[in-house]
Amino acid sequence: MVGNALLTLLANSDHIGTIYALVRHIPHLKYDKVKFVLTDFESLSSVLKDIPKVEVIFSCLGTTKALTPDKHQYHAIEVTYPVQLAEWGVQQGVQQFNYISALGAKASSSNHYQQLKGKAEKALDQLSIATVYKYRPGLLLGKRKDKRTGEAVATVMMKFLQPILKGKWARYRAIKVETVARAMYYLCLHAKPEHRIIHNEMIEAYGTQN
Repeated sequence: MVGNALLTLLANSDHIGTIYALVRHIPHLKYDKVKFVLTDFESLSSVLKDIPKVEVIFSCLGTTKALTPDKHQYHAIEVTYPVQLAEWGVQQGVQQFNYISALGAKASSSNHYQQLKGKAEKALDQLSIATVYKYRPGLLLGKRKDKRTGEAVATVMMKFLQPILKGKWARYRAIKVETVARAMYYLCLHAKPEHRIIHNEMIEAYGTQN
């Protein structure tokens, strides 16, 4: 969801040049400066070798256990592919890598999803890329193509909890995918040489910048 919203922002920006979008299926969308690259992520390296040098990389890959019950494939989507993409970026001299992580990401977490996201973050921090932003949004609000019952229930609950999640609890607020996309776009244009976690409340603040 974030990837689609971000692509729209980038495609309509006068500050962004050619965009190479790695996709599993070619969408019906048409943008003048977007080149969709049909990608078998299991053969990612062979796809990347045909892409010209880029300056910035955005990684918005993600899945669920329900959609990807195979543990090896689940790990690949959440860890292997984003890190492989970043490693290619190092070879290309990429200056900035933006990664959609998760609230509570930690390599030692007992929660498998948060553990995988934490492992990916840790691997990214070990790479020689000047700027690495790791976004940890709360519950994402937006239209999904796939049905996620657990998230649907959580979304209903958040409607009641949202008004009272303030201060130190703001990190747990639900957030619109468009807001996350705007935050990523903003930081892309105002990047500093740093490896930094962008927590949910910070995403919300950056996502409202002009």
